Amino acid sequence: MPHPFVAPRRLVRLAPALRAAAAALAALSLAACAAQAPAAPASGGPPAGAAPAASGQAATAAPPEPRLIRFGLPSLALSYMPMYLADEQGIFAQHGLRAEFTIMETNIAPAAMDRGETDIAGSGISAIDYALQGGDVRVFMRLFDQSPWTMISRADIQTAADLRGQVVATSASTPRLFAIAGLRHLGLIPDEDVRFMTVGGTAAAYAALLSNQIGAAVVTPPFDSKAKSQGYREFLFLGNLLALPYVDLPTSKANLDQRPDVIKDTIRSLFEAMRWWRDRPDETIAAIATKFEVSPSEAKDAYDTFTRIMTKTGDVEEESIRVYIETASQVSGARRDVPLDSLVDTRLLHEVQAELGIK
Repeated sequence: MPHPFVAPRRLVRLAPALRAAAAALAALSLAACAAQAPAAPASGGPPAGAAPAASGQAATAAPPEPRLIRFGLPSLALSYMPMYLADEQGIFAQHGLRAEFTIMETNIAPAAMDRGETDIAGSGISAIDYALQGGDVRVFMRLFDQSPWTMISRADIQTAADLRGQVVATSASTPRLFAIAGLRHLGLIPDEDVRFMTVGGTAAAYAALLSNQIGAAVVTPPFDSKAKSQGYREFLFLGNLLALPYVDLPTSKANLDQRPDVIKDTIRSLFEAMRWWRDRPDETIAAIATKFEVSPSEAKDAYDTFTRIMTKTGDVEEESIRVYIETASQVSGARRDVPLDSLVDTRLLHEVQAELGIK
């Protein structure tokens, strides 16, 4: 049975007159098509009237894939803001880079760089410790020329005597050394009069302080202002007690030797991000307030502090590295007679400085 919406097939016989008319129409149609079609070339070339292809013209190349640069940082910290700005403001992308950020403790990041699992760590000090033990990593650039470490305490801790018997939260690298110097400055014996709680970074130290289970924490802006707004107090500024490196950036020797273009573009990006920071204070302060969940006034205080100590050249001071080695040798018995070129390699930094006219 045929479908109700489709006519059944029938054999249709055309009358002779109709057949003649159809043949005539078909002939006219073919003649019209032949008149409109271009003549075929005799040699099999392009049809007549077709635009010839440009000699040697290449197809438009697809943009290259961005090169990955991986940061292993201990925590969210304002000292890493140039990296965040370079990423969020598209500066890395302009240089053909794609940044990836991973939370990584300072004491494991150097070995991860050496194994090729991350590219740049957040603590030059930890990298130097690792290199002193034979690791193949190097510091290649500095972001800040001074340190802003501050010991913040509970409101009831007013004197050195009040701090005796308490616990101080700090990460295992640079802030621990500043905390030790601060305790000695107060006449206290580290690890006897005051014990340490090792945490992952300044944000973790601040969180430990808020628990009220410890006496004090070593932090940097904006966590010092944030803590004071919560009723804690600045117990002792530590940044002027030691001439130690602060946010020296390390990478593996393999990266310096095998991916110099990536490291140089990273250096260029960080210089541009620091210029963006200085040239756009209002936007930077707003970004700090949003990222670290602080008030505009706290963000401005942090901005002012870090602007004063932010590097303009990226130079790694050899003397500060020597001071650190001397300090570390007193604390942990580390070797002192270490060639500096086994710890620091600023060849690529100097190339970028010359290119940008920085010195």
